[in-house]
This record gives sequence, structure tokens and C-alpha cells, in this order.
Amino acid sequence: MRIAIIGNAPIYAQRREIDRHDIVVRFNLAPYCGADAGIRTDVLCLVNWSWPGKQFAEQPTSINPLALSRASAFVLMTEPNEIPAILSICEPGTPGDFTPQILDRIVRGRPVTYVSSDVRDTVESALRRNGAPANSLASSGPQIIEMMHRIYPGAKIRIYGFTHEGWYGHAWDAERRWVDTRPYVERAVPSAPHLSFYGAYLRGAAERVFRLA
Repeated sequence: MRIAIIGNAPIYAQRREIDRHDIVVRFNLAPYCGADAGIRTDVLCLVNWSWPGKQFAEQPTSINPLALSRASAFVLMTEPNEIPAILSICEPGTPGDFTPQILDRIVRGRPVTYVSSDVRDTVESALRRNGAPANSLASSGPQIIEMMHRIYPGAKIRIYGFTHEGWYGHAWDAERRWVDTRPYVERAVPSAPHLSFYGAYLRGAAERVFRLA
């Protein structure tokens, strides 16, 4: 079993390699799906609350239409019953749960699952051991790596377009160290240094969502 997990940084001349995997996983807007980043999309992972969730719920066409049409299953990053607790550490006015709208307007009857609190807690504990601040939040990437490893423990996971940069609420250096110590994960040829599309969105639109002092 070979799994490709596609980040949101530019990817060059790897379409055939990516599409030959048994499972291809993409995130959120999936901005580079198509051309050099391949077209196969077995799983599309979406943030279902806060500013990204609001954008997806209100503007589903902002998601790459190729990835959206080809996705055969979805992973939503937070279980709805856990969102109120996370909102309790957010700045007033942070958008809440958009799961119903995403299920109705985007998922539209296709299979869907959620990242469990156990997966998130495991990753965030490991990131703290790698130097992450206690109040930082794991980005979607390592959570999905951990989730896929649990579902397919014998699979080799190859990651593309991971630059480990973006919104300041994620401990990027700790995430890089954690990823690089996973024996079942290998990196594709590094993408060109570039702030990921989604990271840039989060930095600009949600920089005051969490109190991270």
C-alpha cells in the first residue's frame, strides 16, 4: 500500500508519480490539483470550523473543482462535539461549526469521517516533545499522517508539497522534526521554497483567531 499526501505548496513534474499511488489525499482548497500535482483525489480533508470552514461553507466553489469532483471520500478535521471547547480559547467573533453546511454543499452524500481527538492529542503531545509551545495547534498535515498510519499501519506514506510554514499558530519546526522521524514517511523531491497557498490564507485572514501569548 502506497499513500500520497499532498500539501499545498507548488509541486513540479510529479503528476504521474502521484497518480500511481494507491491512495491520494489532498487538503482544503487543493490549489495545485491538476497538471504537475496530479489529478487523483481519493480523500479530500477539510477544516470544518473557524475561518476556513466558513469559507468552504459559503464559497464551496473556492475549492479546486477538479479535486472536489474527484474526491471519493472526505475527512473533516474536527468532530463537531469538540468545536465548542476549541472555540473557548478563541478570540470573540471566531466563526464556529460549519459541519452541516459542508456536508450539505460539499460532501453531498459521499463517505465522510472525522479526525478523532485521540489522533489530535497524540500528535500535539509528540509536537510538544519536539519543542512546540503548549498552546500551539497541530496543522492538518501531521494529523492526517497519523490518521492514515493508524488505518493502514503497513503503508508507506510519501508526502509532497509540505513546506512547514504558514499560520503562526502552528509549530512548524516541531512539525518538521516530527515528520522527519516517522519511519513510514518519506518526502518527495522538495517543492520550491514558497509559502503555501493555504498557509498564506491563514496568516492573512485568521492571524488573530487564537490567543497564543
